[in-house]
Amino acid sequence: MLAPSPARLAHLHAAARDEVHEDWWDSYYFGAFARLEPGAFDAGWWRLDSDDPDDTHGLLFDAAYGPPPELASPPEPPVPSAPPEPSSVLRSPPDVAQPGAVVGAGA
Repeated sequence: MLAPSPARLAHLHAAARDEVHEDWWDSYYFGAFARLEPGAFDAGWWRLDSDDPDDTHGLLFDAAYGPPPELASPPEPPVPSAPPEPSSVLRSPPDVAQPGAVVGAGA
């Protein structure tokens, strides 16, 4: 949640505690509009579960602020599978009439 001043931020923080169930407090972050500036986004966010406005956190995982990880080598392309064996070709079940067969004829 963003606010234009520290006083408004404190007011919103207190009001949110009255409205948000305590189990969810660690999911709510408060900050001044200045937190959106490049270079300021990574810290300075006051969580709802903290009473101290100076106890701030970043919004992203710590790994998001470091240098990018080394790229892994691309995966090997899949190996094409062999064609099916002739014996595995689907055939009609024996109880299905074949073209030209007489159905219901006695043996």
